[in-house]
Amino acid sequence: NGYKKITKQGFNKIAQQEISLLEKYKSISEYRNIYHQYSRLHHQHTHARRGDVKKKFHSVMNPYMPGKKKLPQQANIYLHGAYARYFRTIGDRDKYHEHCKRVIQIIESSPLQLMERQKQYLTELFNRIIALGELQRYKEAYGFLHKIRSIPAKNEHIAIFVFYVSYYVEFEILYTTGQFEKAVKIVSATEAGLSRFKGKISNARYITFCCHIAYSYFGTGNYSNVIEWSNKVINN
Repeated sequence: NGYKKITKQGFNKIAQQEISLLEKYKSISEYRNIYHQYSRLHHQHTHARRGDVKKKFHSVMNPYMPGKKKLPQQANIYLHGAYARYFRTIGDRDKYHEHCKRVIQIIESSPLQLMERQKQYLTELFNRIIALGELQRYKEAYGFLHKIRSIPAKNEHIAIFVFYVSYYVEFEILYTTGQFEKAVKIVSATEAGLSRFKGKISNARYITFCCHIAYSYFGTGNYSNVIEWSNKVINN
C-alpha cells in the first residue's frame, strides 16, 4: 500500500535527498581529515619555513581545494581551521588571525553550532587570542578573554577547559607586556581554580600553572614564593 502512495518522482526526490546528505557528510569528513592532518603537521613543524615542509601542507590540501564550490558549514569550519594552523606554522600572523576570525564568525552564525560545539567554539576563541597576542593587539585579546569567561559552561569538563585556557593566556599576555604585578594579582584566582578542580586537571597543566605563578613572583622579586612554587614543579 505504501508504494501506491508514492509516485516515481517522489522516489527520485527521496533518492536525491539521500545522495545530497551523503555528499554533505563526505565533504565534512574530507575537510575534518585535512584539519587533523594540518594539526599534526603543525605540531611536527611548529615554525616551518623550508620549502619541503610547506609542500607537505600543500600535498594534504590540494586534492580537496574547494574552489567556488559551496561547502557545508562544518566543512567550512574545518577548512578555515586548517588554514589557520598552516599560516601560523609558516609564520604569517595576519593570515593566521584572519582564518581564526572566520572560524568564529561561522560558528557564531548558528545558535545550534554554539550549543552543540561549545568546546570547539571556546578552542577557536582561544586560538584567536593567541593570534591577537602574536600581533601585539593585547586590548582586543583581553576582550575575547573576558568573552571566554562569560560563557556558561554546559558541563564540568568545559568549566575546567575555560579555567585553564583563560588563566593560561592571561599569564602569557601579562608576561609579554611586563606586567608582573598584575600577574601576581591573579594568582589567588588561579589557586582557587586549582583547588576547585583538584584531581581533575592533568599534571602537565598543573605544572604549567606552577611555573606561571613562580615566574610572576620572580618578576616582582618575591623569591621565597618563587622557591615555594618551583618546589611544587619539582615534586610533581
